[in-house]
Amino acid sequence: MASGAAGNPKGLSPETVESILRETIGLKDSLVRVDEARDVGHGDVAAREVIAAVNGQLPEGLVAGSMVEVEGRGIAATIVSVDETCDDVEPERISSLASNLKKSLACDSIVLELPQLWIISDPDFKAKTASIGLYPGGFWMGFLKSWGAVQMAEVFFRKSQKEPEPMVSLAVKFKDRECLKMCFTFLYDRYLVHPKQKNALRLPWCRLVSFEDFKVEALSGDAQ
Repeated sequence: MASGAAGNPKGLSPETVESILRETIGLKDSLVRVDEARDVGHGDVAAREVIAAVNGQLPEGLVAGSMVEVEGRGIAATIVSVDETCDDVEPERISSLASNLKKSLACDSIVLELPQLWIISDPDFKAKTASIGLYPGGFWMGFLKSWGAVQMAEVFFRKSQKEPEPMVSLAVKFKDRECLKMCFTFLYDRYLVHPKQKNALRLPWCRLVSFEDFKVEALSGDAQ
């Protein structure tokens, strides 16, 4: 979603953004989570784009292009696009997947961005190295093996943390490229829910990378 007008939407707190989505836009209890968008392509530097995860259909009358004035703030909220993430045969999803796979022929791995607590359950854990191998007998390795044999999987810790919770990057290389493609097809542009944590919904920003190139960037602190 994008906000932009005479006011300054970039100065709004996360709580205010959520309130606008629930009350002004009208998403109410169907709103599950809000994330800041990435790689925003529009040229309006005053705009702020967020991604809202909604459980079920949008309320009646809300469609892509719907705009609502936010009273008292001098800004407007516009629904830029609506994507169905549950339907495997949704035409736009198929097209986007095909485009990403075609552009990433040299990539041999996927990267997921996850809360550190999802990988290491100790809330007091402090990394002493820049990365560690993913525990071979753990939950996450078992999850990844659902798509085939894993050649290597490494957890990269971030030197600087902008998010309210510590985040890590999980890079995974499969032995077979077909397994990589299948995993990416399932996880791309979708949310993950941790089965052992109530309401733990996250957007992992699943993307294709070269394992070695990503490792170099991550260890130098340049990986996003």
